[in-house]
Amino acid sequence: KSKNNKDGFRSSCIKCESKSNREYRLKNKEKVLLVMKRWRDNHREYTKDYNRMHRDEGKNRHYMNSYGLSLESLRLMYKAQEGRCSLCRDKIVLGGKNGNSVVVDHDHITNVVRSLLCSSCNKGLGNFKDDINILQKAIKYLKNSLR
Repeated sequence: KSKNNKDGFRSSCIKCESKSNREYRLKNKEKVLLVMKRWRDNHREYTKDYNRMHRDEGKNRHYMNSYGLSLESLRLMYKAQEGRCSLCRDKIVLGGKNGNSVVVDHDHITNVVRSLLCSSCNKGLGNFKDDINILQKAIKYLKNSLR
């Protein structure tokens, strides 16, 4: 059944319609994004309220899709690390907006989560390409420069 058709019936089954809609969105990404943006711009208060009410759902979806980690698991890791970066031990904040916010460190090949870091330490590892040999050379370099 459908409210959109005069006779009250769908022109195709729900699965076929869903598939057709998905294909359309994939073919017309920019157009769809523009329509969505326009709708959000015209419904700012609703969007703000909705996002506030469903904030954890969005975060949970992000962590699940990115790392296979639930928001609850992330909070448990955070508590186990006493709210501190695994490397430098600086205080990190869940949901922080500045440099001390939590970053999920993970192996980029296996996607296995290692621990939670501050953004500085995460960037440092990234700049060294997570390569132990490069990091050891950097340590040697720093030790030699102290002499």
